[in-house]
Amino acid sequence: MNDIFKKIIIMSDFDGTYTLYIQKNGVPQKNLDAIKRFEELGGHFTFCTGRLPSVFKQLYPDFPSVCNAPLAMCNGGLLFDAKKDEVISSVFLDGEKAEKVICELREKFGDNIESSYFFNPEGKSESYQPGCGKGRGWYKFVNIFKSEEKALEAKDYLIGKYGDEYNFFRSFNTVLEALDKSVSKEMRIDTLKDYVSKETGIDKSELICCCIGDYENDTSMLNAADYSFCPENAIPYNKSICDYVVCDCFSGAISEMIDVIEHNIINR
Repeated sequence: MNDIFKKIIIMSDFDGTYTLYIQKNGVPQKNLDAIKRFEELGGHFTFCTGRLPSVFKQLYPDFPSVCNAPLAMCNGGLLFDAKKDEVISSVFLDGEKAEKVICELREKFGDNIESSYFFNPEGKSESYQPGCGKGRGWYKFVNIFKSEEKALEAKDYLIGKYGDEYNFFRSFNTVLEALDKSVSKEMRIDTLKDYVSKETGIDKSELICCCIGDYENDTSMLNAADYSFCPENAIPYNKSICDYVVCDCFSGAISEMIDVIEHNIINR
């Protein structure tokens, strides 16, 4: 009984899944209690988020006490060890090429874009300026639109023209992001299984990764998970592909997810 979750890895999205507007609403106590018990009984919990370590540390300073496995950050662009406070691995896109895409996007949709910025190798965001990509790698670039309609239009345009080079998705209704084609939250499932297998001695093939997320940047992760979950507030498409839909993030979606894992997956 003491290690019933030892073969389970939970990868949770943060915003809109673990909590919503953390500085205003905090974290549901149900989630904190359930995660603590899950880890005490051998489980491995971590976040898979679009945020970078520098921002996440300010937003949620307590995260090292919550996560007992490396975090997948920047939508899979980097793996971060909270215990050692260091980046384990990174994947960058070519900033110079990406800047040309931003320029083209701003020429076509300029009046509808509020801001454009990118995440640099130091893990900080910088506003777009001509020439900012020269000789640099970026984790991702982001465009914030004035309306959801234009964000969707721009997404379709970019996928049609550059879909072979980049992954384009929205992380919020008006926020359109681009990463290297090799990068997604999905890619970190295998990475984390390798990590947990090495740490515990459990054969990788026996590990079960359960993922939960609410928005477009979570979809690939949900498709690749051994078991997929989403909160009630998730977008309709994610609800349609998930194995389980749990309560909304305000009510403790992670807590309910862990309950489902215990009673429907482990003890089925």
